[in-house]
Amino acid sequence: MNRRSMTAYGRAKHHSKLGRWTVDIHSVNRKGLDMNIALPHTLMFLDGDLRKWISTVADRGQVSVRVSFECLELEESLHALKEHQKKWQKIAKALGYPATSVDLKFLVDRLNPQDVPLEEKALTADLQKAWELAAKNWTLMKEKEGKALVSDIEKRTGHIQKELQKILKWQPMLQERYRKKLQDRMKEINVDEDRLLREAALLADKADISEEVTRLYSHLEQMSQYLSSKEKSVGRTLDFLAQEMGREIGTLMAKAGDTDISKVAIVIKSEVEKIREQVQNIE
Repeated sequence: MNRRSMTAYGRAKHHSKLGRWTVDIHSVNRKGLDMNIALPHTLMFLDGDLRKWISTVADRGQVSVRVSFECLELEESLHALKEHQKKWQKIAKALGYPATSVDLKFLVDRLNPQDVPLEEKALTADLQKAWELAAKNWTLMKEKEGKALVSDIEKRTGHIQKELQKILKWQPMLQERYRKKLQDRMKEINVDEDRLLREAALLADKADISEEVTRLYSHLEQMSQYLSSKEKSVGRTLDFLAQEMGREIGTLMAKAGDTDISKVAIVIKSEVEKIREQVQNIE
């Protein structure tokens, strides 16, 4: 499955017999799904539909949607309203009321309520068409940006694996170096052979970084699996793995106490931090 970025933009225009629609969608990364919708005041009843449509195509991110609408049937509507006004003015005159008593508020209040649901239904269907066009463009950009993110992450994980190979190569030499250093120190203070062996074993255990290296390899493998998995939303999992990788490399640096390994560990730590920045944008 193509991974998607949470940072993207999409826009579409849709013309119909009701009017001209413009829908703009902009999204940035967020831990959850946060929706901001801007609609013309007269179309606020469409807010719920937009939220439902957004939730079907996005699991995470701050999604902002702005809708503008220009009615094309204004002249026809005005004509119908004027005819409606003439009818009520005749009724008012017959009842002895002045024609001015039939104002705009009077006319709107007496519109047939049964016409309203039909109007709302038509507007909803119209907006849905405009939304689908904008959402398509938005999704295409999300996938394009997501592809770039995955490519960058895979490049960095490959670099980390190469650097870990250096550490694995140096680890036996590191343990031997510790053993010899301890042996020389113990001889200086005339420590017996048994104690020397115990201290050497204890120090070797404390300096052993094989577990951290193994776990780092495991996290890298899991990250690769999630990047190529069929799951729709993996961003949170990838972020967790990146955090765990950061902890492992921190422990490794503390235990190694070797200049060469520390230099490599700093390179790995830098790559892990960059990976975490990237995965926080993945949906």
